[in-house]
Amino acid sequence: MLSINWVIVLVTTAVLYVLTIVALPFNTIYATIFLFTLIGFWSRLPGVGIVHPFFLLYNTDLVDLFALIITINLGPIPGIALIIFDNLWPRLCGIHPPWGAVITDTVSMTLVALMIPWIHSMTGDILMSMLIFTIIRAVLWQPLDLIFWPQSWANIYQQFILIMINVPTIFIINGFYAKIFGDFFDNLLQKGVVFSWPLFIFATIVIAVFYFSVFKKTQRVKSDNVVGRLLRKKIRNVLKNNSKQLKIVREDEFERIEDIKRMI
Repeated sequence: MLSINWVIVLVTTAVLYVLTIVALPFNTIYATIFLFTLIGFWSRLPGVGIVHPFFLLYNTDLVDLFALIITINLGPIPGIALIIFDNLWPRLCGIHPPWGAVITDTVSMTLVALMIPWIHSMTGDILMSMLIFTIIRAVLWQPLDLIFWPQSWANIYQQFILIMINVPTIFIINGFYAKIFGDFFDNLLQKGVVFSWPLFIFATIVIAVFYFSVFKKTQRVKSDNVVGRLLRKKIRNVLKNNSKQLKIVREDEFERIEDIKRMI
C-alpha cells in the first residue's frame, strides 16, 4: 500500500506548477528546470511510499538523469539544488527508505555532480557520462554509509547482497533512461530551445491519473477502515448491552427463586 502525505505532495506540486508557469514568459530554461524538478519529485513517490527490498522502486526515478542534464548545461549548483530537493523532500512525504540511506545518496550524488562537467567534457556523450555518474555514485555510497547509515553494516552479509543487487539495477536503469531520453532532455536545456509544452501536458496527465487513481483508492481504504471500526464498535456496544440485560434478567430470576424458597 502506498503511504504518502498527500497534503505535502499537493502543496509541493502546486508551487512547482506556479513557478513553471511564472518563469515561462521570462526564461524558458528555468521554466524547464522547474518542470524537471516536478517530474523528478513525482518519479520518487513510489520509491518512498512503498516499503520494498533492495531499493528497487527507489532506483527507478528520473532524478539522476535530470541532475546530469542540468549540471552539464547549467553547472553544478542548479544540479545540486535539484538533487537535494528531489532526494530529501519526497522522503518527507513518504516512509521509505531509512533517512540515513537517503542522506548518503544525496551526499554521494552531490559530490558526483561537482565532477560531471569535467567528466562530460571528456566523454561528450550523455549515455557514457550517465554510466560514469552511476559508477562513481555507487563507489562513494559505501564509505558514506559508514557515516550516515552505519546500522546498514551491522550485517555484512545483508549489506553485500544489497550492493550486489542495488548497484547493477541502478546501472541498468540509468543507462536505459540516458539512452532513450537523454538527448531529448539535453536539447530542452540547450540555448535557443523553446519550452516543451508536450512534455508539460504529458507530465500533467500522468500526475493527474496517478494521483486520482491512488488517492481515491487510499481514501476508499480509509473509508472502509472507518466503517469497519464503526461496525466493530456497534457490535461491541450491542454485545455489552445484551450482557447487561442478561445479567439483570438472571438477577431477577435469582430473586424470584429466593422468594419462592422463603414462601416454602
